[in-house]
Amino acid sequence: ITKLNSQLPDATIIITDVKKYCDSRQIDVSYQVYNLNSTDIFPSGAPISIYANDEYIYNDKIVSPIPIGGSEEKFITLFIPSHIPDQFTLKIVVDEDHEGVGIVLENNENNNVDFIAVELPKSPSIINFDAIHSCNKGNNQAIFDVISNIEKEISSELRVIGIFETLEDANANHNPIINTNNYISYQNLTTLFVRIENNTCFSISTIELIQKK
Repeated sequence: ITKLNSQLPDATIIITDVKKYCDSRQIDVSYQVYNLNSTDIFPSGAPISIYANDEYIYNDKIVSPIPIGGSEEKFITLFIPSHIPDQFTLKIVVDEDHEGVGIVLENNENNNVDFIAVELPKSPSIINFDAIHSCNKGNNQAIFDVISNIEKEISSELRVIGIFETLEDANANHNPIINTNNYISYQNLTTLFVRIENNTCFSISTIELIQKK
């Protein structure tokens, strides 16, 4: 008795990284296509379909033939359509076109997909802090408890990273004010810049310090 083995490839896929950007619908996706449990080369040109919440959004393809036991690293920049929610499931399917049809006969047709949950990061909203008033102590000086007034007005999921005297320092997160509980102002009106983060993104708000005569 002679037993004949089918010579077939078998593509699998793993999403390895999704890079996201604050206030942007661009994501950079790295993934890898394997041809491991196979008895033949996986051919070049095979389609790859990309979905957001099961909606087809982009296509890619295999560039070079993948040898038995080999793989091909992939990278693609995607722009998520505006009607897709900020939280969605990214799905990538190898050997599937935009109509859900494959072109390569494989050992296993049911292992060609990988999923990952994605949340597009948003910067915190700009906060309109109430101005702080403090009496002139002489020599045109007034002392302000800046941090306590700020913390009363921000929600629990936000955190103050620093308070700065210039917008440039706030954006660079450089040279923060050290004594924010007893900040001395020498002007009738001083504007400070508050850098606030939500674990992934930041925004800059302002707070005014006003001397009372």
